[in-house]
Amino acid sequence: MINKDLKQIEWEHNASNESDLGKQVLRPLNKEIWSLLSSDIIEKLQLENRVKSFLDVGCGNGRLISLLTDKSDEIFGIDYAPSMIEEAKKIIPNGNFMVGSAEALPFPNSLFSRTLCYSIFHYFSTEEQIYTAVDEICRVTSPGGIILIGDLLDKKFEEEIKKSSKLGLEANLPLIKRYSEWLFVDLEKIVKYLEKKGNKIEILEQPSLLPTSTYRKDLKIWK
Repeated sequence: MINKDLKQIEWEHNASNESDLGKQVLRPLNKEIWSLLSSDIIEKLQLENRVKSFLDVGCGNGRLISLLTDKSDEIFGIDYAPSMIEEAKKIIPNGNFMVGSAEALPFPNSLFSRTLCYSIFHYFSTEEQIYTAVDEICRVTSPGGIILIGDLLDKKFEEEIKKSSKLGLEANLPLIKRYSEWLFVDLEKIVKYLEKKGNKIEILEQPSLLPTSTYRKDLKIWK
């Protein structure tokens, strides 16, 4: 069984066996931090005024996007774990949720005014997956739209973070909880890649009160 399939099974298990919505998506944050996170995303995606359509790629159980439902006429979410999608439908009954992959989004070109992809890239297995997903996210976002690819693990901190991981303890954890399995991102390389395609990109810091803000960054893309 390849890692992608095993990770999908582990997310399924989390959705089915964990009642806390934050813990389901491995973000056991308190109410204040969730509010800080959503406010930061609203600012970066320029959602002060309501937009026509919003897509969350890798939406999980919908916990994060549930804090943004008043910012768009239509809410869409996609995730590769069916049980997560079932949870999202419970949290946001009027949303449009479906099972699918970030690498092959089942939407036509230029459909969404805003696109969010938050905290999923470090669960990918290869750099190729990252660039395929970035291309897909850009494809489905309309000209004049804004994309936020958030919670990217900065490759500059990879050695430091992975050296602090206790491999003996990790061996007893699911893959999705193992630091040694995380994929770190060369942010400057992604910026150069997107600039060649004519996009405007900015690397953004996360709020300092977020627990992992020292080594995680956000990427804002204007279409």
